[in-house]
Amino acid sequence: MIIEEIPGIDDITAFLDTGGVVLFYLRRDIGLATFTTPLPHQDGSEHIFSYAVTSTDPNIFVPGLVIRGESTNVSSMENSNNYLIKYVIVPANIAQASGLANNMPKSFGEAATLLGLQQ
Repeated sequence: MIIEEIPGIDDITAFLDTGGVVLFYLRRDIGLATFTTPLPHQDGSEHIFSYAVTSTDPNIFVPGLVIRGESTNVSSMENSNNYLIKYVIVPANIAQASGLANNMPKSFGEAATLLGLQQ
């Protein structure tokens, strides 16, 4: 999955180059419990990871956020309410003020608390 339009960010390359941060989390419902973990996530043959694509030539690569999943049965992850990707966009000034680089949140709840977000 590629996310090309990111609310509030016109140029993902410039955003990242100036110290902006994007945090990715997987919210997974396994029936008995729901848990949220930072990406990358690996569980057996499942592997879900994320990255940002940046390019000076949008004809080669479309700039955006990419989430990729691999599994022996990838269809179990596709179009499933059991897998939800959440991401948090953190501008450079907030990342620096919150000490994010030295205190990377391990869950979406920790990120929300650190950054003063409403869940």
